[in-house]
Amino acid sequence: MKSIRTFLSVLILMIAILFMHSACKKEANADNITINYERVEETVKDKQGNIIAEMYFNKPVFGGSSPLIKKLNSYFENEVQGFFNGYEKSLHFKKSQRDHFFESVTEMRTLYEDDILAKSPLYYKVEIELQCDNNILSFKETEDWMAGGIRNTYYYGITVNKETGDILSLENIADEDIKNFNDKVILALNNELNENSREYDLEPLFSEIENYNFSDYEFYCDENNIYIIFNYEIFSTGGFILKLSKD
Repeated sequence: MKSIRTFLSVLILMIAILFMHSACKKEANADNITINYERVEETVKDKQGNIIAEMYFNKPVFGGSSPLIKKLNSYFENEVQGFFNGYEKSLHFKKSQRDHFFESVTEMRTLYEDDILAKSPLYYKVEIELQCDNNILSFKETEDWMAGGIRNTYYYGITVNKETGDILSLENIADEDIKNFNDKVILALNNELNENSREYDLEPLFSEIENYNFSDYEFYCDENNIYIIFNYEIFSTGGFILKLSKD
């Protein structure tokens, strides 16, 4: 009896191990894309080694050697170079804000002691989030700045064909002509921003949107929605994201 119980216990354990291995393998190979993050940073520290200001880009690094993976890694490396140094190959950071940020840090150090700044360090950072992973890959880039005064947050998007790695325009995503899409954006903006009696003077922006091409939009998407980004057009201190259903 004891040997039978031992045999059954071993059998159950083996089945459990096989099941767990199968589940993990399926999860690991679901999309054949692995992403790790490498933090590229510059910091300013006080005499005690405490960080009082930091500038960093949380760069995604994709595992593999396929043409898609090489294009993705090249794209985000260009973004990092643009963020710190200004770089023409960067899509969003052709002009570096590095000097401006560290000049602001120097100014803040004349106004406040380092031990005060160390309690809430100044920062300028970029975070990347994968929003969609099916036949396309779509990423949201969040640029966050706090160096005294008002915090500024802006957004960018990058969407690529998963087979080729080519960057996609909104024209490849939206299932309608540009006039209908522009009308949809204007209606959604008006409803979103002027609800609850909030009033914004959106007519100048609406006049611009009426003449937009698909290439004029900054965007990212997930499986069901398109997110249209307005960085300076509505609020001078931050970006606004408009959610539109793909249907």
